[in-house]
Amino acid sequence: MTRIWELNCLNCEAPLEQNQAYCARCGQKIGAPRLTMHEIGHEFMHALTNVDRSALRLLCALIVRPGLVARDYVLGRRKRYFGPFGFFTVAVAVSSAAIALGHLSMVPGSDPRLVAVSDSMRAHANLLTLVQAPLLAAVCRLFFIHVGNNFAEYLVLAAYTSGMRALFFSLVVLPSLFLLRATGHELWVLSGYFAVWAGYFGFAASQFHAQRHGWTWLTGVVAVITAEIAASIILSLAISAYLGSISVYVG
Repeated sequence: MTRIWELNCLNCEAPLEQNQAYCARCGQKIGAPRLTMHEIGHEFMHALTNVDRSALRLLCALIVRPGLVARDYVLGRRKRYFGPFGFFTVAVAVSSAAIALGHLSMVPGSDPRLVAVSDSMRAHANLLTLVQAPLLAAVCRLFFIHVGNNFAEYLVLAAYTSGMRALFFSLVVLPSLFLLRATGHELWVLSGYFAVWAGYFGFAASQFHAQRHGWTWLTGVVAVITAEIAASIILSLAISAYLGSISVYVG
């Protein structure tokens, strides 16, 4: 297909001059080629490797300096990386898909009611993970109340770190559980996973507050433990209510 020079930007309708390479209003490239699989592949690789806001750059940064990434976003430097909530949503989607494909049992036991609960939790794993981030942010707001950060700022920290947690669970923990499913070591894997998560968040919290001493790290670890206990209580109450409703229905 032969393209003629556009008089207006195809994206925002802004008027163009013949020597323009990009639209001055929205930044779209002028005279974009016809969409092909080559163009799609190029856009995909650009999204992964773009120096300014690449996914790989964000992942590398979240491994070594998660708290600083969140702190940059809170302080207004928001064009360096993908946003925390978009990243968290994608990570949760990847984790939920991995859980569904792996048929991971969410509740131990062979009782039909427990199997029904496990199936329901697996089907709604994305919601369970999404709820944990604001809960962790609320606990951090309480534990670090003397610092002066608000709930929304802690939600940024929780979103970035919880996104990494979801990816770690999908890429490391789930394969380990699958490989060790017949050895009886699943509890050790899950215990190690939680220890890594707690230590990672403590590390992120110390960077986020620009305080590298052990007390800030320990407070972050305790915040994770507290949030997990609260989530477990809420989940237990929900499971009890669900089992009760099943019993009433069956009865």
